[in-house]
Amino acid sequence: MAEKVQKKREEIKQQEKADTARLMQMQQELYRIIQSYELLNQQQEEQKRQIAANTAFYARIQHMSYDLNGLPLYPLKVAAPPGEPFNEVRYKESLKRESNTSLVKTVKTAPPRKRHVTTTGLKQSTLTVSEVLKRGGHPPKNTGAKTRAPAFNEKAKSKLIKIKTQPLVAHRK
Repeated sequence: MAEKVQKKREEIKQQEKADTARLMQMQQELYRIIQSYELLNQQQEEQKRQIAANTAFYARIQHMSYDLNGLPLYPLKVAAPPGEPFNEVRYKESLKRESNTSLVKTVKTAPPRKRHVTTTGLKQSTLTVSEVLKRGGHPPKNTGAKTRAPAFNEKAKSKLIKIKTQPLVAHRK
């Protein structure tokens, strides 16, 4: 009987050892699963960030035509430069006193490459060019309500006459 009890205790100890080994194996497997779960979550979050960045880039590319067609990407403000206001009448009088060659030289020379062009500089350039055109016999465009007629083109007129004089041919079915 003592042998049976001893055998029973040994079987129970072996069973406990087997159970603890199986429990340790299951805990290791659980740890690996939790680790892979966290890794997958991190990859998924990185993928979401990448998709958001790609979507933003795609939207920017799709709306690039607006940027290329003159619509500014950022709001712009045009303001007069600080200091004395631009006196247009006085500037026109100074242009009338300049010689033709100096005006043409001013118009033909390339302007310096500046990042920012003031409204005063643009207005001065416009007035200078309009003065050169006035002196050359060509009034500047958009100065009044009148519009100029297009230049006469003899070739275009002869082609138009030929087209009008050709007889119409009825198609038979």
